[in-house]
Amino acid sequence: MKILFVGNSHTFFNDMVYMFKKLAESKNIYTDIVMITKGGEFLKNHINAQHVKFNIKYGEYDLIVLQENESEFPGMEIYSQSINDFITFADKKQKFILYQNFAKKGQFERQEELAQICEEVGKKYSIPIAKVGRVFYKLQKEYPELILYHTDNAHASPLGSYIIALTLIRTIFGVSVKNLPNIIEYKNEKLVEVEISLSQNLQDIVDTIIDI
Repeated sequence: MKILFVGNSHTFFNDMVYMFKKLAESKNIYTDIVMITKGGEFLKNHINAQHVKFNIKYGEYDLIVLQENESEFPGMEIYSQSINDFITFADKKQKFILYQNFAKKGQFERQEELAQICEEVGKKYSIPIAKVGRVFYKLQKEYPELILYHTDNAHASPLGSYIIALTLIRTIFGVSVKNLPNIIEYKNEKLVEVEISLSQNLQDIVDTIIDI
């Protein structure tokens, strides 16, 4: 499957997309991935950028994953219009996934707002949602000791990126994420290492929240 990720730092942080690719491979799911991201970027700007349009038109992608700006979330109307613009421009054979934003650490009311908007837009356009925000919300509430965030309390930690990758795999491929690797490496460099029992608990939680 050829996948295009369009977003900002919440997509590229900790090389999350590579984690996604390697975890999928452990399920014998092989992907060809391209990532177009820019720190702080909005989807409304991405869809008007020529290099993004070129990739969508000629890249022959099976799936496009869209992730909006979180810190200055543009609101329902602009977000919905941006998604519509992507759908309108893309080939009708191309499918989409909405990557649901996670709010800054401890911002539970904002998280609920972001989640509801994303889910409403997904329902409007019949697009599946990778409910990253819902997963982060549950883990913060029930497992406050987990280090889900980078030191800025806005971006994901390596553990948080591992959880995002699990959520995307569950959503995109419709498979259980149980028994996936707890360590991801690149050329002998560990991108993330999760204690085995914790990784199993996290995988169970993702499977439960993302009801396929």
